Amino acid sequence: MDKSNNGNLMKKVLFTILLAVSAVFISVLLHSCSNNAESAMQVPNFEEICVIKDNDKVISDVQSIDIIDENRFVISDMQSVYLYDIQAARIKKISHSGRAQGEYILPMTVRYNNGHIYVWSAGSLSFLVYDLDGNYINGYPYNSAISDFLVDNRNIYVYPAGKADDY
Repeated sequence: MDKSNNGNLMKKVLFTILLAVSAVFISVLLHSCSNNAESAMQVPNFEEICVIKDNDKVISDVQSIDIIDENRFVISDMQSVYLYDIQAARIKKISHSGRAQGEYILPMTVRYNNGHIYVWSAGSLSFLVYDLDGNYINGYPYNSAISDFLVDNRNIYVYPAGKADDY
């Protein structure tokens, strides 16, 4: 056998192996998709942990919630930010609405990280930082509306709102 026939034979063998592997992959993919379609339609079981009330009125317009630890969580309802325990007893209100330093306007999103509560004040386009006692620590202006944010070791990662060409 010469080198050109040997090269063609090798290409045919590799092509056949590639076709076989592709057929197996597609078969597995189709099988797993059909099984996932059935399981994706199942509704997960949710367990009610507590009903949040404020002055015996159920808070119905919760905008954001974040877990602090196994016993506490923080919420915003577009007007205020509250710290609650797991039995839904309000521990305290964090600051209040206004235009002074440390006050928020339309607190849309709350996040907890490393002993601090971060609040996105949509009305003033700023991030406000509080300790767990509700004391104002610092504020950071941001030049545009956001959809969401995450905090990691005092870095704020922003998911902007609006069109991509606005940024």
